[in-house]
Amino acid sequence: MSILSFIETKIGSLHNWPHDILTYIFFIRPSIFTTIEIASFFFGNKIPREAAIEFFQEYNHPSSQNIELLCKKYDTWHRQQRFKHMSWYYNMSIGRLEYINGYDHDQMEIVDEDPTGIKIGFGDSFPYNVRHRIEYRRSG
Repeated sequence: MSILSFIETKIGSLHNWPHDILTYIFFIRPSIFTTIEIASFFFGNKIPREAAIEFFQEYNHPSSQNIELLCKKYDTWHRQQRFKHMSWYYNMSIGRLEYINGYDHDQMEIVDEDPTGIKIGFGDSFPYNVRHRIEYRRSG
């Protein structure tokens, strides 16, 4: 099973992911900000760290510093117990932003933001060649 198929099986089709996350993974070079956003999205949606790294590497070709940052965030969030609101992510199962809290506060805590303001999917503005590359890998 490809890493794309594995991730989509766990959290749903790319067509239902937030547009920003798709852009950060498939279209722009990783930065500190985008790497943290990607880490939050995968961690919050319970994607194993190794799968998140493999997916990130396959589709974005991040630097070793970006991979280290993603690992550091996963480790920090996993170990924390009492902290609240360490980050937030788009929860694929409910279609809302949710906080990442320490495991002592693992109850669902929705971020107070209108979910209709979050653009979902590739949209018309996403480059055709990127969508084509994704579909090619999906079929191969």
